[in-house]
Amino acid sequence: MQIKNIKTRCVKLTLPHFDGVVKTYDDLQLAAAKLLSANSDFVSIQSNVDCVEVDGTKYTTDFVCQSKDGKYSVFECVYRKQLDKPKMMKLLDASQQFWTARGVEWGLICEAND
Repeated sequence: MQIKNIKTRCVKLTLPHFDGVVKTYDDLQLAAAKLLSANSDFVSIQSNVDCVEVDGTKYTTDFVCQSKDGKYSVFECVYRKQLDKPKMMKLLDASQQFWTARGVEWGLICEAND
């Protein structure tokens, strides 16, 4: 999840299945974008989609994917070391509630164990 409209370094690229230019804000999000674009089950992927407001700050969801059967899935990228931080848990919980209330499958993408 990213703060909406925050000025930070990003990588811009074009990938298959993505609607327009993909903006990624860290290495994990970049790797996830490449992984999702390689999945032939997805016909459309959007990045940094408006999601929730938490404590007066607007956030975006990392990826919203539409599969061939028309169903939607959402993925948030988070580093494992952030999973035990209360603020991150609050944001992830808000995202999950937002999307599941709309009937959208919700999931996390974390980096692989070394």
